[in-house]
Amino acid sequence: MRLRSAHSTGLKIGLEGDRPPFRCLTHHRWGGDPDHGGDHSLYDRDGLTIARVVLEGDGRYHLRSPVTWPRMSWADLGKAKRGAESFALMAIPLAAVDPKLAARIKRDNETPHPMGPPLNRPPLTGDATSDWRPTGNGAGVSDIPDFLRRRP
Repeated sequence: MRLRSAHSTGLKIGLEGDRPPFRCLTHHRWGGDPDHGGDHSLYDRDGLTIARVVLEGDGRYHLRSPVTWPRMSWADLGKAKRGAESFALMAIPLAAVDPKLAARIKRDNETPHPMGPPLNRPPLTGDATSDWRPTGNGAGVSDIPDFLRRRP
């Protein structure tokens, strides 16, 4: 059997008919200073800045907003814009995207689980003290060095 080129397969759908990329921010636009090229901002539909990248003296584009730790930077503008869009998507509150899901999650987190807390953990309280004491075979062992012993 003779192998043929895959070039002849072509696109089955038009480019305009495809879904938008998963990072798509509908009704958002990039703006910046085209003369200097160092400051670019992503604006939402109301004109508010939701992400900002700035070209620094080291030749890299640094994410200024939203603030991240560690500070994020990219070597070229295209990667910086894609990275800033990803962080902007992560910063959107769930209630703004899907209020019903946000309310359900809040409700689920406020009510205790019907089976109670895990068996290896006491219920959560405001008291952070521990009443741990050595028990069993190692409780009375005298050959444990002093620096390994727990002191109250």
